[in-house]
Amino acid sequence: MQVQPQISSSVTIVTKKEMTLRRVLNTYGFFTVISLVLWIFTNPITLENMNFYFNDKKMLETYQIMKYMSFVAGSGVIYFFLVNIYFMGQKWRKVFYTAITLLFCLSLFMVFYLLPNATPH
Repeated sequence: MQVQPQISSSVTIVTKKEMTLRRVLNTYGFFTVISLVLWIFTNPITLENMNFYFNDKKMLETYQIMKYMSFVAGSGVIYFFLVNIYFMGQKWRKVFYTAITLLFCLSLFMVFYLLPNATPH
């Protein structure tokens, strides 16, 4: 029996990135924004008697699409801003909780404001 020496080679171990809560929330936000944008194109498609058909009456006009897209973009910016500042540290969490409190108060104000001042459809 003869000994055959071998040279050891460096081995690099590759691990998958850890799935953090920040990554989960950003992924959720991405898919939510994409699905809201795709709603513009899927809204006119209806199902009746197990058949799909395209309803031209439900098609949004250009100004409606612009208003909807500005809402989606604004909501997306606020969502991603709040998610990412939450994970920046303890000081930024105070900013996060302050912003969430302000959004809650504004939403509550709008509920009571719009009760007597509803817009006709």
